[in-house]
Amino acid sequence: MAGRLSDSLRALRGLAARPRTAKPFAPFSLVRPAAVGKSRSASAALAVLALLTVATPAFAKYDVDIDAPRSIRKLLQDHLDLARFAKRDDVSDDQFEFLVTATPKDVRDLVATEGYFTPVVRTDVNTVGEKRSVKVSVDPGPQTKVASVQLQFTGAVTTEDRAQENAARFAFSINEGDAFSQHAWDDAKNAALRALQSRRYLGARIARSQARINPRTQMADLWVTFDSGPTFTFGKLDISGTKRYPQKIIENVNPIREGDIYDIARVNELQRQVQNTPYYASVAIDAGNDVTKPIETPLHIKVSEYPYNSVRYGVGYATDTGFHIQGAYSYLNTFGAFYDDRLTQNEPHPSTARALVPAWTWVRRDVDDPLFPRRGNVIRAEAGFAVKNVMTDQTFARLYTNAQQYVPLGKNDLLVFRAEFGGVFTSGPSSGVPASLLFRAGGANSVRGYSYLGIGNNVSGSVLPTKYMVTGSSEYQHWFTHDWGGAVFFDIGTATDTWHERVFQPGVGVGARWRSPVGPVNVDVAYGLKNKSIKPYLTLGIAF
Repeated sequence: MAGRLSDSLRALRGLAARPRTAKPFAPFSLVRPAAVGKSRSASAALAVLALLTVATPAFAKYDVDIDAPRSIRKLLQDHLDLARFAKRDDVSDDQFEFLVTATPKDVRDLVATEGYFTPVVRTDVNTVGEKRSVKVSVDPGPQTKVASVQLQFTGAVTTEDRAQENAARFAFSINEGDAFSQHAWDDAKNAALRALQSRRYLGARIARSQARINPRTQMADLWVTFDSGPTFTFGKLDISGTKRYPQKIIENVNPIREGDIYDIARVNELQRQVQNTPYYASVAIDAGNDVTKPIETPLHIKVSEYPYNSVRYGVGYATDTGFHIQGAYSYLNTFGAFYDDRLTQNEPHPSTARALVPAWTWVRRDVDDPLFPRRGNVIRAEAGFAVKNVMTDQTFARLYTNAQQYVPLGKNDLLVFRAEFGGVFTSGPSSGVPASLLFRAGGANSVRGYSYLGIGNNVSGSVLPTKYMVTGSSEYQHWFTHDWGGAVFFDIGTATDTWHERVFQPGVGVGARWRSPVGPVNVDVAYGLKNKSIKPYLTLGIAF
């Protein structure tokens, strides 16, 4: 039975796989369905000719009621031609009759994409006065189940990297016993192919695929053959779209070396690094996938640049800062490389500090997952200096560094350590340095249990920024499921103008962790051991 039905069902699958788009439906058009017998072709032609030359068609809207199980009702409501044209006022009587006649076949084609190959369809037309209504009753029958799945691989993957083959097998989301549907079948093939292409085998392709359906037993046998092709390696950067800023900005943040094995994670990291610079509004990266030239394939990077001048503004809310309105003006090409920062400090006797600060920043990310890391570390270091009378009020040097280390403990547990240091080295007072270059501690990504930037130099009730800051944190996480976990933590830190007068402020707490679709979400409650206060915190994302 299955063998004899194979060819016709392949044709059906081809029809089902094509997206159904709205068909142009103009007045005075009449197309007979393929099922109409040849003996009626002559009379049909005469009828069409008569309609086009003599008859004046009548137009009226009609109602459609679809009586079908929930699993297919929305599919029919959205894509059945009879339902899609129900609210149009230019459907003639003859067009209406054609739609009704074609409905059983349309229904069968649509429900076949969800694995129902033996539906029973009934259409009932009711006319009251000039109002017409159609009831379409559908019994879809049993849904086809997957009897077997066979995945085969050819190419270099069979001898070079079986782990990549296993990753593709794992990504194929259909298993024996699952319900068969066209979209699940397509999604499973595409997911497995993307997994195979994600590392080494950029030119991988589906060499052959077949879904063999037996309507009598409602079973499907699935076959897919993937050809990995050769191993690809990274080549030179091919950069386009740079007009205002030099290409070396992109080259300096590029973590990829020529000759490295292709890995989509490395490409994504390059895109993040470029996007994190203040110069580019958008970054698109594409790698050549010519299987005849896999060695040192070029990376094509197209950027859209920000202008030199930019104004940013916004409103927001955070547990650290409450409701706030903020704005900023930036000029990104001062002397081709530097920036100017001017800010008035909140002191009993307000003052203004200016500084022109050439700065250097270095970031190292070595983690197993950029969004939900479990192993590795992230290190950031910054250095800058300013010279008095060169658009600067006071000579100083500034250093800042932070680091996070992730240490997995078994499958469900994780230790996270964080350390942070900042220092401004100058012979003058801290009031001579712009406040945004000084330091305070406290808050969700600093010392929990204290207000946001609440640890610093307390002067008449105002917490002013200081020359030096040190914080540290240790956190233990246990994941109850893949997406939900809990945490306990201990934080400690200080911010001071005089190091020998430092006072460390510790805090402890507990929290919940969620791997959300948009990134990690942390909800914490912490107790400050010095200020004896309880503070809640909500953060989204990883603070690097």
